[in-house]
Amino acid sequence: PILGKVLFNHSLITYFSIILIPSSWFFINKTNLGLSIRASGENPQAARSRGINVKKMRLMGTVIGGSLLGLAGATFSLYTKYGWSESHTANYGWIILAIVIFGGWNPYRAATGAYAFGLLQVLAIKAQSVTLALSQILPLLPFPIMIFILIFIQYINKTDRKNLPNFILSILGGNQPESLGRKLPEDFK
Repeated sequence: PILGKVLFNHSLITYFSIILIPSSWFFINKTNLGLSIRASGENPQAARSRGINVKKMRLMGTVIGGSLLGLAGATFSLYTKYGWSESHTANYGWIILAIVIFGGWNPYRAATGAYAFGLLQVLAIKAQSVTLALSQILPLLPFPIMIFILIFIQYINKTDRKNLPNFILSILGGNQPESLGRKLPEDFK
């Protein structure tokens, strides 16, 4: 009875999101198209030298990502917060950006961060019946946690990684795609 409610009392979108995690990992890491999109973001010069049309791959990646974000936004409006208001997604963009950085471009780590954030939001709603103070503190927790995690990731990236246990490195390791900040050479087309 209890397990049935936990496993079978969700919308189809929830099940789709769970299936999407390993599917996206497989797509990004094991298919030619996924590897081409990834290479176009991480190292466009190498991708171009392999004959990949970098602009086309980046456009395709943007369309795929935008489609998934549109689906997520519709789901948020239809299932999570019914309707629309001006503060509908108040400050969630910063949390999502932190989840992407925490994810290190890995769908499993990004999903872990997203589900942890969702858990804190649900706990805040459930805590309203327990105590008012707890229900006001829990929604604020993702922000200091986000700052702590980003500082920790920056520290990990700057220090010698050999001293850290492998399980921490596997959680926090990740490469920044070149498209996020390094300038391309002038002769790159």
